[in-house]
Amino acid sequence: MWLLPLLGGGLLAYAWLRAPAVVTQPEPGQSPRTVVSLQLAALREVDAPEPEAGFATVFRFASPENQRQTGPLPRFARLLRSGPYGALINHREALVLAAIEQGGQARVPVDVTSRSGRIYRFVFLLRRVADPACPGCWRTDGVIPPADAASAPET
Repeated sequence: MWLLPLLGGGLLAYAWLRAPAVVTQPEPGQSPRTVVSLQLAALREVDAPEPEAGFATVFRFASPENQRQTGPLPRFARLLRSGPYGALINHREALVLAAIEQGGQARVPVDVTSRSGRIYRFVFLLRRVADPACPGCWRTDGVIPPADAASAPET
């Protein structure tokens, strides 16, 4: 009878060891859709594994120009929590649609179901960045919010 718990524990350990690591920064080879999906995952559980950790992840995916305009990180977090971007914080689900790539730029539309259950269309604007730390990585230059998200009672 002791074999069953031992076997079950071994399978759980194997599954844990085989689980993919959570990606929290840009890496070469990520597609625009992957970059957006990773940012949305961070915003869906913005306080995991610690308070406001999701904002730090999203900020790392921002282009250097975007970081200069919206940073430092505490200011960036306030911007995301306010106005039209509040619908992204702890959202229920997100459907990342097909990316439209042209040259070194991409537009990625996303349908986000907010905490209140409303669906909003955001458009993420990305471009390839010449960054020695991550050559050819896609980074977010900005996010176009839907017009009706500005008055959403999400925050």
